[in-house]
Amino acid sequence: SRITGAAFYKTGSLGSEFKAEETADLALGNPVVKIDIAAPRKVFSGERFDLEINYQNATEKAVGPVKIELDYPDGFNFISSSEAMGGVKHNLLAVEESPAGELKTFTVTGTIVGPADSFFSVGGRVIANIYGTDYVISEQMASVSIQPSPLALSIHLNDDTLTAARPGDTLSYVLFYENNTSVGLEDVIITARLSGAMYDFGSLTGNGSFNSARRMITWNAANNRTLTLLPPGGSGTVSFLIKTLGNYPITRINDKDFELLAEASIESSTVPEDVQAETIIGVADIITKVAGKITVDAQARFRDATAGFVNEGPWPPVVESPTQYTVRWVLTNYSTDVTDTEVSAFLGAGARFTGNVKSNIASVPQYNERTQEVVWQVGKVLATKGVVGSPVEAIFQVEAIPSVIAAGAFQPLVGETRLTALDIFTGEKLSAGDSALSTDLTDDSTVGRGEGQVQSK
Repeated sequence: SRITGAAFYKTGSLGSEFKAEETADLALGNPVVKIDIAAPRKVFSGERFDLEINYQNATEKAVGPVKIELDYPDGFNFISSSEAMGGVKHNLLAVEESPAGELKTFTVTGTIVGPADSFFSVGGRVIANIYGTDYVISEQMASVSIQPSPLALSIHLNDDTLTAARPGDTLSYVLFYENNTSVGLEDVIITARLSGAMYDFGSLTGNGSFNSARRMITWNAANNRTLTLLPPGGSGTVSFLIKTLGNYPITRINDKDFELLAEASIESSTVPEDVQAETIIGVADIITKVAGKITVDAQARFRDATAGFVNEGPWPPVVESPTQYTVRWVLTNYSTDVTDTEVSAFLGAGARFTGNVKSNIASVPQYNERTQEVVWQVGKVLATKGVVGSPVEAIFQVEAIPSVIAAGAFQPLVGETRLTALDIFTGEKLSAGDSALSTDLTDDSTVGRGEGQVQSK
């Protein structure tokens, strides 16, 4: 590494500025205190294993005090250590003084529970306090893989075909287990813990024992005799059904992006001789996202005081006489943010777009005169819009001139409304719609039933 220093100065008699510069090359050496972590390459889920931590003073004089800090992965269970470890997680070792060149070793024993073929890392660092500030002077990391458990477990949901759940869905969970050892495993216990606001726990069915307080299903010899003894190479399944709630439990803006989590475990107190554990454990989990929903409510009115423009013409409508109406598109978005939202509809025969249009967002509906289609490029709509707070809404005005053949019937105004959007949370495409609008005007409270039928001249 190279360091350059410069000095700028002026003499008393001269006005010019002078510069003196020096450059020095520095060789970067090893850390003052080195750390190394030795860990097994593979462990079973739930198996006891040792971490060996080596640290050495790499200088020719005593160093101290320093701290050795370890970062345990999620799911790690500390059991013991050869040195007195401090901290809430038993992950700190205080070293008051490390003599010149001294190499010391200590071990940490623990277990970790995780899915097969996953990896976890254990990190370690040496921290020195210099003038009241902590500095990391050396760090190291070791990676370990969790190999398939002697007692394997996997979860399958709806035959692995479900990409995202929806309100009112029936979820079929199947837990497959297998004894991969050469010995029979006694008193096998399987549990499945469910968490997620969209589960309808009252709908749960299955042959396991359900603890509603813990939201956990348990299968054991009491309700499944095959779990009394699982022979070498033996396998089987347990299952349960549960529905999602029919409606999203939204009460505030942050009630969004719902997930369904099923965490399962299987264990037996029978431990093969080559496994260092008190019990053998297999774990599995599955997270299912709940897709959102966005709806469009298409409304037509003759009298619409809050629209911002006045509708003119005879009411009830009269053959060959123009009457104006306001059309409202009201969007309600539920549990996820959506984007690429588009609303569209074709005008009915005899109807035209007047050009009067407004909305409560930046974009407004646009009219294509060639195709007689009204299209509203809404874009992004945030979750809970219209459920909590005001909906996204647009209003446009149409004018309809009934023909002679419409006499005695309702005049068409707007065809079926279509909505499409992309669910940002799940990546699913969403669609919705509403029925065609006519002079029946069911959303206009000032109009009586049947009053909108076209009158003859």
